[in-house]
Amino acid sequence: YLDVMLDYAKEEGKLEEEVFLREVLDVIIGGADTSAVGDSYVLVLLGIHKEWQEKIHKELDDMFGDSERDVTMSDCNQLVQMDMVIKETLRLPYTAPHSLRLLTEDVQLGKYIVPAGTTIYLAMYLLHRDPMYWERPLDFYPEHFLP
Repeated sequence: YLDVMLDYAKEEGKLEEEVFLREVLDVIIGGADTSAVGDSYVLVLLGIHKEWQEKIHKELDDMFGDSERDVTMSDCNQLVQMDMVIKETLRLPYTAPHSLRLLTEDVQLGKYIVPAGTTIYLAMYLLHRDPMYWERPLDFYPEHFLP
């Protein structure tokens, strides 16, 4: 988004510093708020589901023990239980209830052809609770994401 804004500024030959800084701040705050809400959902769901809290605790203890080393990306890739909980947390509390997508090519949906250039509305809340895709659609069930 900011790249587009900078390109526009180059073409037009002007960009007010205050406007740009406000936009940068919006992006930073928006990202921080979204992350904080997601982290809060993980903590709340782990507080409710003690069995998963214990699994995560054991997984972290097994990996790190008494070590005080920093976490690496390699570590994150090995935290299977944690990954399952995070993915289930993103599915269940619908932090993003819907999404819009612009089709870049024709798509067949059932007997209909939706032409390229069409904006489609994805009802993520409904998709994430559809029993056609989820074994226990209304429950916190990290097993949905077994590797």
